[in-house]
Amino acid sequence: MPEVPDVGPQARFGEQAGPAGRDDTLCGIFARRVQEHGDRTALIDGERRYSYRTLDEVSNAWARELMQLGVATGDIVTVVLPRSAELVVAVLAVLKTGAAYSLVAPGWPRARQEELVDLLAARVVVTADPAGWDRPVFTPPPVARSQRRRTGPPAPAVSPDAPATVFFTSGSTGAPKAVVSPHRATVSLFGDPVFGDFAPGSVMPLAAALPWDAFSLELWGMLLSGGTSVLIEGPYLLPSVLRQLTAAHRVNVLWLTASLFNMFIEEDPGCFGGLRRLFVGGERLSPRHVHRFLAAHPSITLVNGYGPVESTVFATVHEITSEDCARENGIPLGRAVAGRRIQVRRGSERCAAGEPGELFVGGDGLALAYLGQPGLTAEKFVRVDGPGRPLRMYRTGDMVSVDADGVLHFRGRIGRQVKLRGHRVELAEIEALVRQAAGVTDCAAVPRTDGDGTCHGIAAFYTTEQAGPESGELRRDVAARAPGYLVPDRLEHVQRFPLSANGKVDHRRLAAALPPPDAVPVMDGATARDPLEATVRSAFAEVLRRDDVPSDASFFALGGTSLDAGRLCTRLGAVLGEPVPISQVMAHPTPGGLLDELRRSRPDATDPAPAGLRPSAPHEAVELLGMQAAFAMAHEFEPGDLAPLCPYMWRIEGPLELDALAGAVRDVGLRHEALRAVYEAVPRPRARVDAAVPPASLHVLPSAADEEEALRLLTGHVLAPLGIDSGEVWRCAVITHASTAYFALCVHHVAFDAWSQRILLEELALAYTARHAGTEPDFGGPPARLADVQRERAVQLAPHRLTRQLQFWSEAVTGLPPLRFGSRRVSPADSPGRTELSFTVPGPDVTTLEKAAVEAGTTLFTVLLAAYAAVLHRNLGQDEFGIGVPVAKRDIPSADSFVGCLINTLCIPFRGPGGDFPSVLKATHDIVMQAFAAQDVPFAEVVGAVRPARSGRNPLFQTMFAFQDVVQGAFGLPDCRVTGVDAGHPRAMHELVAEVWPQADGSLKVTMAWQPERASARTVQELRTAYRELLTAVAAESGTTTRRHTAD
Repeated sequence: MPEVPDVGPQARFGEQAGPAGRDDTLCGIFARRVQEHGDRTALIDGERRYSYRTLDEVSNAWARELMQLGVATGDIVTVVLPRSAELVVAVLAVLKTGAAYSLVAPGWPRARQEELVDLLAARVVVTADPAGWDRPVFTPPPVARSQRRRTGPPAPAVSPDAPATVFFTSGSTGAPKAVVSPHRATVSLFGDPVFGDFAPGSVMPLAAALPWDAFSLELWGMLLSGGTSVLIEGPYLLPSVLRQLTAAHRVNVLWLTASLFNMFIEEDPGCFGGLRRLFVGGERLSPRHVHRFLAAHPSITLVNGYGPVESTVFATVHEITSEDCARENGIPLGRAVAGRRIQVRRGSERCAAGEPGELFVGGDGLALAYLGQPGLTAEKFVRVDGPGRPLRMYRTGDMVSVDADGVLHFRGRIGRQVKLRGHRVELAEIEALVRQAAGVTDCAAVPRTDGDGTCHGIAAFYTTEQAGPESGELRRDVAARAPGYLVPDRLEHVQRFPLSANGKVDHRRLAAALPPPDAVPVMDGATARDPLEATVRSAFAEVLRRDDVPSDASFFALGGTSLDAGRLCTRLGAVLGEPVPISQVMAHPTPGGLLDELRRSRPDATDPAPAGLRPSAPHEAVELLGMQAAFAMAHEFEPGDLAPLCPYMWRIEGPLELDALAGAVRDVGLRHEALRAVYEAVPRPRARVDAAVPPASLHVLPSAADEEEALRLLTGHVLAPLGIDSGEVWRCAVITHASTAYFALCVHHVAFDAWSQRILLEELALAYTARHAGTEPDFGGPPARLADVQRERAVQLAPHRLTRQLQFWSEAVTGLPPLRFGSRRVSPADSPGRTELSFTVPGPDVTTLEKAAVEAGTTLFTVLLAAYAAVLHRNLGQDEFGIGVPVAKRDIPSADSFVGCLINTLCIPFRGPGGDFPSVLKATHDIVMQAFAAQDVPFAEVVGAVRPARSGRNPLFQTMFAFQDVVQGAFGLPDCRVTGVDAGHPRAMHELVAEVWPQADGSLKVTMAWQPERASARTVQELRTAYRELLTAVAAESGTTTRRHTAD
């Protein structure tokens, strides 16, 4: 093999021996930066800045708490948090225990999160959503209000070779691969001269996907060098955001995937001003885009960074010149990063200069193993001949060659692995995911590439049984089980696959069958009603590469990706002169929907018709509003959560006819669209009435030995997660014991509220009576359809109605601190099994409280709420807090007979609710009247306007107060005696929920339910006692005690 001349100090053919990796861990180097730059800003999160010392001292405190939960050296801790200061501190805290961290995106399906946690055998899960995990959970408080310790826990004996983090990458079997990376892999990276700009004064956005090793580049590149990391909101960086960050924080270093880089160049090539160095990679670079960048920004150093996750961030780097754009093989991969080694081999032999072969990577950046996969580790991490001794190296699967100057050039992939938007994707994993769907018999996936060979998407062709899924249904199924980058951009049903001469699936013919990209259209605006409509329709058409896009066509259904949504927002923002956030496209993905949203937000726009007034087809997808949308989104992130379930149970004595009851359940389920709709959160919250979804049926359970067993079995059956994303919105079951039957139903809150309970029970009783008599039920006319109700709700949400209301909320709730239920951290194991307490306010006392309310010119609700606020103030020692209050939104014509969730949540602010009770009552009355006058603004819009600090808690309130004064439905069955049974509730929807239920005898039943990981049973017991005593005192003498009693 010929020798290639040296091109610099220590450089040799096929490898470069860099300086020895820094002999320390991530924590050790960070500690030195704290000593050197303790007061320098390390992290910017929105309006907040955190110094190196703050991150260090808060992570010291959190590390101690993790160790108390059992975390020790050698463990793995899963962190499921959004990009935030809490995430960064959690990572530092984990490392200070001697354990390794693994970041899991909180937006991934819960099933995927649990799969990864099990794969890691994680000791603890760090998350803002603690419910439902089968192992200890640490829920971090906001960094700004967290305890701090100057000293960390006892320093564990951790070497640079110890595991530091676990990344995830695609696996060919359908299961992800967990790549265990040591401290030295990240630490050694920044010893290369290409990172010479990483120093105090460097400012870099923290924008990469959490589970990806590029996140380590952005985070540790700054924290280990004394620089500043700037967190971004949203899924990824946009050109307009980069401009804002550069202006506000002087960002000067940036990493972008090749896809994002191309988009930035196409949409806003001037946005890079102010940068010193830009790293790009993750995919093959486009010479055309690179050339445009170099011509526009000759003073910015552009670096191509290449490396599989198994070699941690970069294995090679190359500072790009304009001459590179004309090379035959494209932009070079460059030379090995300091401390990394590379070889090009064909079989057992090393390749000569210019000869293509597989790239092998070794050195300090190498991962330790694939967790739990020793066979695969041995296959991919091999021993090869090296200078003096065998070297451990990773087989990348990339075909490359080295030129005479020792520069590496990319030739393509070996096998069926592709790089897609920065993610390394095994086509076999996508095929496995599709095959797992019911009705699918086989799948073949092919990449969708452009003329440069860059992969822009994946098309999956599939075959089915006789009654297999449609492409839209299949897409939803895959999306529910896998992260977005593994969901095919295009799904095509075929009768059979084309075969090659050797009898295998011919992937080339499948790829050739895909329609070629259309030319970018030039749309004539003559058919548009005004310039704004022409702008929106043209932008949709250009980004989707179509001649035109129908007004009601979904951007995502036509093949648009989240990256394309970024292009759309950038183009619209440039024309309109103001930013268009991605969230608007996600919420309004049709041209018509986005057009209406833009008109509402632009006073000078023509035709300001509110959204939702367009005619609807009988079974169109209906956009969800208010709390419906919130429940749909909550289900997307936590499908196993039992909190949104509404259970009811009855004891039925007498000759119950099961066939008639089953028929009644079917009748009512078919009657109400909300009870048989499919609720989706992606790409935006909506309900779709699908004729293929069968109505709910009555489950008849085997007979029980006694009442206790009957109630236990019935409760266990109905109180289980509901799959609202597949049309399972409610569940009904019956069980018998001797001559007694027990009937239960459970409805998801996305389709149900207290008003609906009366309608549902009365109609069930009516239908049962008719079926029992052998006739069809006569409900007196059809109820309103989902689309009808949502259109009427949309009129209420017109901007001219909400502007003043939103201004009230912005002033009223801004700056409200969270409610503190005591300093002791509580775990579910510390609390009693039952998390609900209650007491009764006797009928005579209720009468007196009503009189007191009339005398004060207010309502019984306000008296009860004022007393509750006074108790929270006195017992918890807090002057300012918010209380959530649900309000029914049944003030539209179609709501009278409609079963569905028509509620909004208001945050009633309390500021200093002390003094005598009349003063508290008057202040409560005033703020309640103002709040109810502004009740049309959806809670989510209030949060968006106020923009409170992010945390794992409700953004505005932690306790809910509900006065359930809706008339309860009568469930009377002929020839039977029906009595209600307390079904309990599996979990409080908020940290503390107080509900007041009027009873038939004139009394009030008050219940308090709580989340045990947030509040202790003792705290709630004390609040219950204090609330009961205060109501008793207020009722004792409405004319004297009310004036005399104080809330302090």
